[in-house]
Amino acid sequence: MASSVQEMLIASVPDHLKEEVSGLISSSRTEEEERLRKRRSEGRKFAQFTDDEIKRKGESMSLHLAIARLVMEVWSPKMKRHVEHLILQKAVQEKYLEERHLKWVNVLDGHESDSLTEEESWLIDNQDDTMVDLLWNIFNMKQHFQQTYGHRLWIQRSFDRLSSFMPELHPEIIDRHDLSKFAFSQAVGYTIKWVHNGWHSIWAVSCNLHLNNEPHHPDMWSNNLTPQEKHRRLELWTKDACDFHKGTPYGISLTAINLRSEELALPFLLESFIDMVAIEWERKKGKNPNITNADLAYVHERYLERYSIQQKQIIQKLIKTIQSSEEEDQSSIGFITEGLFQ
Repeated sequence: MASSVQEMLIASVPDHLKEEVSGLISSSRTEEEERLRKRRSEGRKFAQFTDDEIKRKGESMSLHLAIARLVMEVWSPKMKRHVEHLILQKAVQEKYLEERHLKWVNVLDGHESDSLTEEESWLIDNQDDTMVDLLWNIFNMKQHFQQTYGHRLWIQRSFDRLSSFMPELHPEIIDRHDLSKFAFSQAVGYTIKWVHNGWHSIWAVSCNLHLNNEPHHPDMWSNNLTPQEKHRRLELWTKDACDFHKGTPYGISLTAINLRSEELALPFLLESFIDMVAIEWERKKGKNPNITNADLAYVHERYLERYSIQQKQIIQKLIKTIQSSEEEDQSSIGFITEGLFQ
């Protein structure tokens, strides 16, 4: 297996990079072993690992880490875009996302410089089937796409159930939820972390990109970012909006948002709430299709600590409104039922 993967790695680069790539698997194994030993010495997760266990873990992660490093550290921007396009077309073919979604996948990614040298802008385009097999099957990016597709499905189901309680949340915001996770800038790192249960700085970069640029995460509204940085990121996120409401993308006026505050704009606060609801429904509430709206909307208070006091109160009031509405519906049904038997 390792030898065939080694051949695929080497086939993906021009001659001047083949020697560098030929050592990726062994250097990835060594790097992983060193990381585990360090964590063992710190008394952390792998504190009880023996040397043999560390070697086995390093061996099991070496291929996946080598592929991740190949894509994110060795491939030229041109090569990366080329294979990313192939993978996205594969994902559309297998219905993990739709063609219309593609324009939103890369909205968080910076544009590559036009001043790249010929050495930096190389492309290997006669190995397409091999590259798709390497990323989709051997690296198992397919599972990351499955996971993201599944989460987006529960996001949509949660919104369909509760949307009448939050008219400020535009349906297209929900339709766009987490589409950026399909971009290589996030998909490679997320595959390392959530498919292979590994860790690498590539994962940390991917995670930070997501949290600090997707407006449904409080991190993007933190005062660690200047108002100008927040404005630029929101402009980037909204630039390809299809649906305008009241003259602005999704009814969101960037000039009306207080970017000096750490509070999420209301539509994104509501998207963040739907995100929590969907995760709970899928992972902790048994995917029960018959769950009541009251039970569906309930979120433990500890998950609301990420918000300001004022925004926490908005979500708590929303949850109570949903629960009260269901109680009123039940009372109405009871009243009608009583009338039938009088």
